[in-house]
Amino acid sequence: MHKAAEIASIASLAAAKQNKCLELSQLMFKDYKKLNDALIRTLAEKAGLDMAAFDKDIKDPALSKIIDAEMKLGKSVGVRGVPALYINGKPTKKARSAPALSKMIEQAIKE
Repeated sequence: MHKAAEIASIASLAAAKQNKCLELSQLMFKDYKKLNDALIRTLAEKAGLDMAAFDKDIKDPALSKIIDAEMKLGKSVGVRGVPALYINGKPTKKARSAPALSKMIEQAIKE
């Protein structure tokens, strides 16, 4: 994962409280290699967030707990990054094309 993944995740949850998760996430994905606290704040403003609420929410320990729990869950099932796609509990590490995914889905249905 990239160095700002955790703070970006927390920022996304804070944005979700204002129904702006998609807007902020799209902006962060464009510059994910450059993300830091200052850029995330700038992008949050650009996404139209109420910055007083965002500044308060991003410091909320409950959001960090959510991210920590999700990280632990992901690690426990072998997720090493995103996107991570599973079909019927099996990772699709090598299957990224539509035909390969269709084949995996058809196989899972038969099981």
